[in-house]
Amino acid sequence: MTEHYVQCCGSNYGAQGLAMHKSLLEHCGDFRMTWVCTDDWLIQNLFDLDPIHCTLVHIRQLEVCIPGLKSCRSNRTEREWFWTLASQATWWALKTYRTTVTYLDSDLYFFGNPQPLHFFIGDTAMFDHRFPDIDGKRNPQYGRALYNVGWNSFRYSKKGLKCARWWAEKTREKCSETMPAYPEWGIPPGRAGDQAYLEGFNKLCDVEIIDNPRGNWAPYNVPATFDELPIFYHFHEWRSEDERTGYHLSDEVIERIYKPYEAAVKEAAAELWQSPSTT
Repeated sequence: MTEHYVQCCGSNYGAQGLAMHKSLLEHCGDFRMTWVCTDDWLIQNLFDLDPIHCTLVHIRQLEVCIPGLKSCRSNRTEREWFWTLASQATWWALKTYRTTVTYLDSDLYFFGNPQPLHFFIGDTAMFDHRFPDIDGKRNPQYGRALYNVGWNSFRYSKKGLKCARWWAEKTREKCSETMPAYPEWGIPPGRAGDQAYLEGFNKLCDVEIIDNPRGNWAPYNVPATFDELPIFYHFHEWRSEDERTGYHLSDEVIERIYKPYEAAVKEAAAELWQSPSTT
């Protein structure tokens, strides 16, 4: 089965998005990706590169198709606007292609075949953040978000469509740094951005929390030592090899996960900057 992925970013995450795309080419041969670009520079340079299995879409196309999206630029911060876009891109792709779609954050990178993560039976599938307990108690970071937006799958079904539409509508209404409570959806106060609404999905459809131990590794949950590499890693907070994350990383994590990723991002950045539109 051909998997359909969606990512959405601007030029500031372009090299990371291209590195992720290349990692999928290496580990997942049969897929399609819809890449929603939020600025002219990125989409033009990607058109020059013509990534394999990739459909490029400008954010303006979504703003024409989705009522109220364009006005979101002026009623929230830039960060909040970007948080608004994951749900819009997912909803647009689900309607357009009429197949199961999986949204991916652009700072993911694949070290293995993601196919095992697609064997879910619900209408949607997502990951818990997997914050480690602290002194035997639940990590307080869960107060910001229970589930992670980095990987979110939606089945093309009546309930899957309803859930994706609701997520897109709610984030257009409000998508702030600190969200209010939504007791009717089981969402407590203090959650952050679009991730807040993930907790309301089970009121609309059958939700599956993916429990594959090799999925959704990130700096806040990565083991210090390991035999197998993760299927994918979420490079949360990464900006460069000099600004990786505020979390402690073991030497093994740096050598086996971060250094290969940094080489891939560097190569992707060189490709983007050497395209005809840049030179």
